[in-house]
Amino acid sequence: MRFCTGTMFPEAYRNQFFIARRGSWNRERLRGYDVVVVHLDASGNVTRVGREQMPRIIHQREEFLARTLGEYRSGQRVGADPPMNGAVVGLTNADIAALAHYLAHRD
Repeated sequence: MRFCTGTMFPEAYRNQFFIARRGSWNRERLRGYDVVVVHLDASGNVTRVGREQMPRIIHQREEFLARTLGEYRSGQRVGADPPMNGAVVGLTNADIAALAHYLAHRD
């Protein structure tokens, strides 16, 4: 669990908790990893928990991922997944290619 205080993500995700869940524990091939955002109000009370706003990018085609990540980085792709625009800022073409390869082949 991490508390996001930086400016890498859009305002809606600042001062919120991100929880990375590890998924299965009793299988040789682990499955089921995901990220959940816990939204808090100004007093620190939980107002919403969910992952519906997080993009699902594992196991997509490598070419699709490379193109999409590049579009997020350049600002051509906005709106649907706001955290992605901030997450790819500063990545090089080589970084994006490596990340696309890793995500496409992740078990």
